[in-house]
Amino acid sequence: MRKVNVWHLLFVLLFSILVSPAFSQAEPEVLTLERAMELALQNNIDLKRAQNNVIAATSNKRQAVMNFLPNLNGSIGYTVSNGTNFDNNSGQFVTTTFEQSSPTLSSNMNLFSAFYNHHLLHRRENELESSVYALRYSELIVRANVLLRFLNVSLDRENIKNSERRLELLQSQLEREEKREFVGVASLENVYNFRSQVANQKLTLVGLENQYKSDFLALIQTLQLNDPENYVLQDIEVQVSAEDTQVEPFQQVMAEVLENSYNVKSSFYTMQAAKNALKVSRTSYYPSVGIGAGIGTRYSTNNDGELFSQYKTFTNNYYGFQISVPIFNNFLVKNQVAQAKVGMFNAELNYKQAILDITNRIQRDYLDLVSSITSYESALENFEAQEQTFNFVQTRFDTGATDFYTYLESLNNKNNAEITLINAKYSIAFRNKILDLFRGMSSTTE
Repeated sequence: MRKVNVWHLLFVLLFSILVSPAFSQAEPEVLTLERAMELALQNNIDLKRAQNNVIAATSNKRQAVMNFLPNLNGSIGYTVSNGTNFDNNSGQFVTTTFEQSSPTLSSNMNLFSAFYNHHLLHRRENELESSVYALRYSELIVRANVLLRFLNVSLDRENIKNSERRLELLQSQLEREEKREFVGVASLENVYNFRSQVANQKLTLVGLENQYKSDFLALIQTLQLNDPENYVLQDIEVQVSAEDTQVEPFQQVMAEVLENSYNVKSSFYTMQAAKNALKVSRTSYYPSVGIGAGIGTRYSTNNDGELFSQYKTFTNNYYGFQISVPIFNNFLVKNQVAQAKVGMFNAELNYKQAILDITNRIQRDYLDLVSSITSYESALENFEAQEQTFNFVQTRFDTGATDFYTYLESLNNKNNAEITLINAKYSIAFRNKILDLFRGMSSTTE
């Protein structure tokens, strides 16, 4: 009886475990448009910065509210002195080692500073509003970028499918012509022509696949993911309805966009914050009035009495007010006011630029949508006509009633018409979604 090789069995067992389904590579995640939006919103760094800006602005506003309240400060010191010192508690010079402490509690409140706190609060409120709208605008831009990337990748997929159908048709025609040439009922020229077309179409297909990989990588990078191999794109079936081809007048669309534009609103509140910042800087020209009060006590080992007894005996308090009048400060305030004016002027320009930027973008998107709708209507009619023509020419070619070049021209016309139709369909669907985002009509991808 043969001995069983234990190491061989262990190797076989380990190999079986490694190749088992449990240890096989995980299936790629199907990347839907909704999932892409979710990942982009989770991972986008600019969006996280905008969220942090909201947190900081919220904290600044809270502090501006607290500025209206008086402050409260407490202090206590403990000193051990050795040698000759003047003891404030006993009022004499002593040469000894002694201990002393002087706890105090004080409070101050600003009564008037040319409405500094009021202007500062309004500034912080405006900055908070601006940061909130900036966050919403960042979310909108992320969604719009994902839509555009998804549009490119989806179009690449459709173009690949169209190219594969063309290649399949050419290969079937090549096989047919090879069989016909073999039995002597077709010319060798047609065989060569179809072989050339098959080779060219394979090359075209490779180019389209490379374009798809490039655009898919751009989509993955937009989502700020690491490995494109972990994801596959969901097939999207785009249907264009009559409603999709109806677009409102540009002026109406533009008015809705400006009314709901997060970027314009963010720039507006930034401009208002800059105006309040100017008011804040000007308050330094005026006097300020404040009040204060405090209570303190002291203890020394040079005095008679226990710690708390001395604290009670030597307790003192104070209260009063203070007026501060600026006379000359090396033109510091003047410079601060000048800088604040420049900041306000720049904020006004940024507000105008935000309106100009959104107007230019919507003009482009609106024109692209209108062009897509016009192209779709013509492309649909053209595709139906080219398909009918190709079916007719193919029948004639199969019966030998027409030549190869007529057949190829008709096939090219049909393919080009189909590509134009596909591009128009997808462009209408996605650009409608983008315009809806900027018009404030949709915050989802549905």
